[in-house]
Amino acid sequence: MKIAFLFNRLRVSRGDGIVSQAFTWKKILENRGHQVDLTSSWNYVDYSEYDIVQLFGKPINLLDDVRGLETKTKNIVIAPIFDKDPHYSFSTYKIFSRFGSEHLRTYNNFYALRRIRNSVKGCLVRSQYELYVMRNVFGYDSEKCKVVMLSNGTESVPFSLERDNFCLHISRLGATGKNVKRLIDASEKYQFRLVLGGMLKESEKAEFDSWMKGKHYAEYLGYLSDEKKHELCMNAKVFALPSFIEGVGLAALEAATLGCDVVITNIGGPKEYFNGLAKTVDPYSVDEIGKAVRFFLDGNTFQPKLSEHIITNYSDDNVVEKLEKVYMEFVKGK
Repeated sequence: MKIAFLFNRLRVSRGDGIVSQAFTWKKILENRGHQVDLTSSWNYVDYSEYDIVQLFGKPINLLDDVRGLETKTKNIVIAPIFDKDPHYSFSTYKIFSRFGSEHLRTYNNFYALRRIRNSVKGCLVRSQYELYVMRNVFGYDSEKCKVVMLSNGTESVPFSLERDNFCLHISRLGATGKNVKRLIDASEKYQFRLVLGGMLKESEKAEFDSWMKGKHYAEYLGYLSDEKKHELCMNAKVFALPSFIEGVGLAALEAATLGCDVVITNIGGPKEYFNGLAKTVDPYSVDEIGKAVRFFLDGNTFQPKLSEHIITNYSDDNVVEKLEKVYMEFVKGK
């Protein structure tokens, strides 16, 4: 197949889960003999030449792209990112998705996502949770929505129980959805060493410093190279990701592959990837977070069964077979 990957959104940080997903899919598809071109708006591209045009990104960008592409091809596939704010119900999102004007260009992300549902050939989601959202909130037909779970992106290593007794967290630390403040508070209340790494915007540093003030168990290492992330995941006993908003939690998957036990949010789709082999927590509860981390630091573990589960079920080979099959179904359904 000849496939185009289109990503039209300003990228202002080095870390981007959408871009990582696209590059991983490009690599594994090319290893199977398919042609995958990364396209943009800088040059004219004849999209009618492609078997599949795959769009990545936020819904509001997809609306303009789909409207332009549907004059050239019917084989448009989207992989939208919908991170539900837990403060709002599905009913609220459903209502907002019904109000707007494409003609007047007065619409929101949710309206845009609903409007393109009849124009695209398929919609790829990363979990059963996201499948539910696309069908029941945005009105997508069941046959258009396919679950393609992400690959873990990390090669397996020999497992060892000889690990340092600390909890690791790596993310965009200042992002509200990452829930870093409660994780820091949990480290203080339950007295465990917490190592934090990741990007902080200049505007976020003062607030982050206030979270860390007077805390004796948390330390911040700054932005981490891939090599340093790998080293920390090889040494930590626990990786905690108690987010309010999280699509998949690739950082937790990668850490689990490298031998960490995982504390994961009970909100949304991330917990689906762990098949009960992680501690799920209410991200609003400092006590649940703290007790879950201590559970592992005090000697309990789901490893190496956890890493074996992820390596077996989310390998590049498994994911590309599913992705290839789904694309073929869309192409044959012309």
